[in-house]
Amino acid sequence: LDQFMRVASARNFFRRDKTVAVSDSTIARSLSTYFIPPLRKYLKSIYIRAKQAGKCKINVCGRKLLAACVDGSQFGVFYGCVLQSLGEANLLLDIEPTTGKGKELPATRTMLERVFREYGDGFVELFLLDALYKDKNNINLILSHGSHVLMKTEETRLNIIQDADGLFSYWRDYPDVEY
Repeated sequence: LDQFMRVASARNFFRRDKTVAVSDSTIARSLSTYFIPPLRKYLKSIYIRAKQAGKCKINVCGRKLLAACVDGSQFGVFYGCVLQSLGEANLLLDIEPTTGKGKELPATRTMLERVFREYGDGFVELFLLDALYKDKNNINLILSHGSHVLMKTEETRLNIIQDADGLFSYWRDYPDVEY
């Protein structure tokens, strides 16, 4: 951010005529005062341009996919759930403030509902989620909007993990399971 704030277009955007950049620590401290709706519009315009330029796909086993990840993030005194598009350009698409760590599930649901309204069903094919988001409501919300879910977890006791392990162990017995 510090380097970005040194370029003329960034200084113009933030109406900053000084050649000295805002330090990254100032940005982190001030994030809690940002008005988020205009930021979301700006992030969307960046994403649309990058997507049109083909910068928003990742290569998964020879297939180019539109993918995004959801996670909690700390920005100085500001904590929130973020949605990031993955690809040649990893772009922040949306953010939803939370009241603190451990409060991400309702904030994530709110953010996901908003991004599907804003970007449309299936705007990404694959959502990558940390195990923290293993809430059935979030998973079902994503699936109901035409996207798939890939979840990272080390929890082998979960029923869903045991079921998946069973499918992958005996994939030859199930013609619809890709291995």
